[in-house]
Amino acid sequence: TTEIYTLSLHDALPICGVDVVGILNTAGVNVVSWTTASPTLQGLYGQLGQAKADIETTLFEAPEDLFMTPTYWEWLSSQFDMVGRPLVVPSYQGPFNAAAIGTDGPVVQGAVGRRFAGLNTFSDANLPQALGVGTNQSVMIVGKFDENYLFESPVITRALPQTYGNQLAVLLQIYGYIAFTAARYPNANTVVTGTGLLTPVFAS
Repeated sequence: TTEIYTLSLHDALPICGVDVVGILNTAGVNVVSWTTASPTLQGLYGQLGQAKADIETTLFEAPEDLFMTPTYWEWLSSQFDMVGRPLVVPSYQGPFNAAAIGTDGPVVQGAVGRRFAGLNTFSDANLPQALGVGTNQSVMIVGKFDENYLFESPVITRALPQTYGNQLAVLLQIYGYIAFTAARYPNANTVVTGTGLLTPVFAS
């Protein structure tokens, strides 16, 4: 089905890159290393500010989007201020002292429908989550992604009755061709890495 095809394409592109060279494997992208044993929302703001600045001072354009893992988005969404008020609130609550406005409905992955640190925010389960010495670190990617290029053929479907003709069965195929590069302007992307992106611990 086209849904399976779309998921296969998503696994291959463009963040990690299994069948193509994705952003994480492109030479020349900006890198911000966040080193801390106790990550905080305040610290994350600082690192994303640095990530945005790296793009703005080399590409001379403003980044627009932010990708993070679903786990980190949910951790971010569950943060409270010093007096116990949630910092990411559903829009029907009305934002007050909010770091971001959260979605009114559940989001497994994809656009979370809100902005964080001035960036359109996306939750992507294909981002690596087993990096670092302890294999427990993830990454975030900030970018001006329209400076990256994705080429995609139309989706092609076909039925091949000959392949399993002796079993009175038909082989159904759906496929397409893709090409991707972030190498034209690699500095349109900033990868945030480091111990600050350890697998977060949720409050109990």
